[in-house]
Amino acid sequence: MRLNTIFKLNTLALAIISSLNVSASEQPDQNITTVVANDTERAITVDQPGKSLITREEIEEQQANNVAEIMDMIPGVTIDGGARQGGERINIRGFSATEDLAFYVDGAPIGFQQYRYGSFFFDPSMIGEVEVTKGAHDYKTGNGGAGGTIRIKTKDAEDLLREGESFGVRVQAGFNSGDHNQRYSVTAYGKTGGFQYLVNGITRNTGDMADGNGNTVKFSGSEQKNWLAKMSYDVGAHRFALSHSEFSDEGRKPWATRRGTMPELTDRHIDKYGSVERAQLAYTVYNKYSNNVTT
Repeated sequence: MRLNTIFKLNTLALAIISSLNVSASEQPDQNITTVVANDTERAITVDQPGKSLITREEIEEQQANNVAEIMDMIPGVTIDGGARQGGERINIRGFSATEDLAFYVDGAPIGFQQYRYGSFFFDPSMIGEVEVTKGAHDYKTGNGGAGGTIRIKTKDAEDLLREGESFGVRVQAGFNSGDHNQRYSVTAYGKTGGFQYLVNGITRNTGDMADGNGNTVKFSGSEQKNWLAKMSYDVGAHRFALSHSEFSDEGRKPWATRRGTMPELTDRHIDKYGSVERAQLAYTVYNKYSNNVTT
């Protein structure tokens, strides 16, 4: 019994020593890794997907006739509708219905919907910046922006004043032989201390335009007027601003302004209305559209 007990103790001691040796041999070498990082004061932000910005310089270089032509330069944004003034319509990735696109001017929502008319009217010469978000990614829009959101910022006095100037006047005139387009614009603007102001008036008269083959597109003329008044006052880091714009478009146009040529008149139409002129007038309406925005 004694010998057996001693043998067990010796076996246990050998097992402990063997375990310590194996543990020491299996322990890997410890390498120290030094991590170096640089801190930044700028917060990390992620831009909205599908967001595009058109600056004032790009707008002035393009010399567009309407808002749709300005946004036609953005990938995924096209123009559909007709060639008549008021018939153009903005299409963002296949969405062009009024209820699918949201429009804002100086932060104020605007909307327009009339049978087979365009989606939005505003004189491009008054625009200082356009921000387009393609798709329902603008969380500030809410309902009505499933196809996209268009935010327009009108020009300020500081956009037109040169360095060292406190007052200015801009007079513009233009003519287009294709549709006998006559355009006149007068803008007065100034800045004194923290107060700045801008007043702008535009009138545009167009006759019936001619297509690429030289054929007259009947009932395509119109008369447009646009007014803009803005004032703001800076107090420290805060700005108090007031803006008001008015746009009007009137003229005799087809019931479906987005259409191209007028429908072919048959003898039945002429007999019904008494003459070709009266038959043509039966398919048109003298329409006047106006839009007022105050922010």
